[in-house]
Amino acid sequence: MLFRSLLDPAGLYVLLGLVQGPVVVCDLKGATVLTTSSHLIDLTDRPSGVYVAQMNTSAGRQAARLVVVH
Repeated sequence: MLFRSLLDPAGLYVLLGLVQGPVVVCDLKGATVLTTSSHLIDLTDRPSGVYVAQMNTSAGRQAARLVVVH
């Protein structure tokens, strides 16, 4: 598990593990909605929907699905 939801599923996630470089979060259309170096991913101001977080880790490039429901 790469992420743990803090306000399930309101859009606040914390990254579990080591990341090398920024975390890029995109919507399902591929548009970047957030780029951060923080371990806290805050999508509470984004519309409900599915987002994809992409990051580099020691295991290589990884992606995680983040679901936001308001």
